[in-house]
Amino acid sequence: MKKFPDPLSEGAVRAHLPGRLSSLPVFFYPETDSTNTRAKVYAKEHPEETGGAVFLADRQTAGRGRMGRSFLSDPGVGLYITFLFPPRPATEDLLSQTAAAAVYTAEAIAECCPELALSIKWVNDLLIGGKKAAGILAEGILSPDGGSLRLIVGVGINLAKRAFPEELSAIATAIGDYTDPPERARLAAAMIRRFFPEVPPERAEVMRRYRERLSHVGKLVRVLTAKEEYRATLLGVTDEGFLRVLPEDGRERILKSGEISIRF
Repeated sequence: MKKFPDPLSEGAVRAHLPGRLSSLPVFFYPETDSTNTRAKVYAKEHPEETGGAVFLADRQTAGRGRMGRSFLSDPGVGLYITFLFPPRPATEDLLSQTAAAAVYTAEAIAECCPELALSIKWVNDLLIGGKKAAGILAEGILSPDGGSLRLIVGVGINLAKRAFPEELSAIATAIGDYTDPPERARLAAAMIRRFFPEVPPERAEVMRRYRERLSHVGKLVRVLTAKEEYRATLLGVTDEGFLRVLPEDGRERILKSGEISIRF
């Protein structure tokens, strides 16, 4: 297992950040339970701190993904990073924010590794060669009065080439399987610049970029929801990030939750 020779630290990340982001709080943990958990605790313990913040770890002992799944977070081989955003209206939906996070993460990786061909599997997985290289988990904390939301977006990226456990080897990959992985500090900074832009892009523009990378459009997929499972042709996504599929009965459906699988 190849580990990164460069130690990840707050200072290493700041060295790649522009001046406008110099005051952004950045917290680094050699080991922690979950960077999303650290962000939640920070938001609850510092309600007066309403700006953005970033949380990174070299290793997570309880890394999490969507649907309650765990995310393998070994030390020295990946980037595990969480973004805490300023308060926003409580009506903000997590699905569109997850889609935006997928776009920003893919574009940051492409900046550091332009030779890679990255695609997005709805809603939160980044694929290389049809295998998962990164995952995203968006969560929210409501204010006591329920009027505002603190959005938390965690991203886990497999960077160094390694042997995955048998149950993951068929579906997981790492950037190091295809090219030399970037320095984690440089990649983290590239992500921070996109997650905290000077001028946020319009949702329509973000979704245009999302559609450009959306995988399996026009292909048969397996749709899995809390209530059912069925086969359908993937048609695309709406501007809200909802998935459009065409089941075998010929009636288009719009999915606001659930997931898709390309394994039959």
